[in-house]
Amino acid sequence: MSLRGAAEELKIPKSTAYDWKKKFEGGGDIFSRKEGSGRPKGRPAILNEEHQKYLVEMIDENPSLVLDQMMDNLTSQFEGLQISKTALYDFIKNKCRISVKRAYFHSVDTMKLKSAELIKKAHD
Repeated sequence: MSLRGAAEELKIPKSTAYDWKKKFEGGGDIFSRKEGSGRPKGRPAILNEEHQKYLVEMIDENPSLVLDQMMDNLTSQFEGLQISKTALYDFIKNKCRISVKRAYFHSVDTMKLKSAELIKKAHD
């Protein structure tokens, strides 16, 4: 198979395939990056094992906690901690291996309106 055909099959640009071939033939590591080139390989994690332990203990004590409550407790326990809900959700789901519910709060007026509609339908 030609290099061009392999690049098409892998759905990568031909130039990338040629660069990899050149690195391989030169004895270099195809997937290594030059020092200081491109994006960093990864960003340091915001949450660590101490946060994980705190979250697991908190959830064990109160399993009905929702994400917003966990976030409030975590940021009040660890001063200066800033984390998005998405990052916290991902951490709890992937690192702690815990499923999380999201709370949906409705105003009292909305609930009264829905109740009134259901009662009206029941009488009709």
